[in-house]
Amino acid sequence: MAGPLEALGIIRVLPDGRWELPAPALFRAAEELAAFDFPLDRRIHLMEQLRAHSVQMADLLVGFFVDHMWPPTVTERVDDPAAWEALTQAVDRLRPLATTSVVALLDIAMVRAAERAAEQMLVGEGGAGAEMTRGSPPADGVPADGTPPGDAVDAEGDPADGSGPADGNGTHG
Repeated sequence: MAGPLEALGIIRVLPDGRWELPAPALFRAAEELAAFDFPLDRRIHLMEQLRAHSVQMADLLVGFFVDHMWPPTVTERVDDPAAWEALTQAVDRLRPLATTSVVALLDIAMVRAAERAAEQMLVGEGGAGAEMTRGSPPADGVPADGTPPGDAVDAEGDPADGSGPADGNGTHG
């Protein structure tokens, strides 16, 4: 059992046979998938796909950093600890921003995908929910675009309810 988990980076088998959890939240997610009683081969395949996509996202974000934020002083002064410290601090600031962006985008995409799947299942079966349309309000109150009610903005980023421009803290008024 450790082989697939180790290959996915969910665990690291130590020389003494104990397991290390590089990302405990990932291990908990794998446990939750197991609790749903999905077949093991499907869970492994899903995690392989998620891992591959996360590697692609990491490469994209690091490429952005290198192209737009890499301080020229680091390249010029490879032996300067202060330059490397500045680079490390920049990466440390980038990581939570990247993580927040990815999680928010995934949340929006999940809402949209779940809504599409439900509509396809209900309409495809011709059941009681067949009259549901894309414009119908979902049960959780989140519009089809994934934007929670009250967070709608216009093209300039101001609240779409006409209450005025948003301030720098994400509020308005």
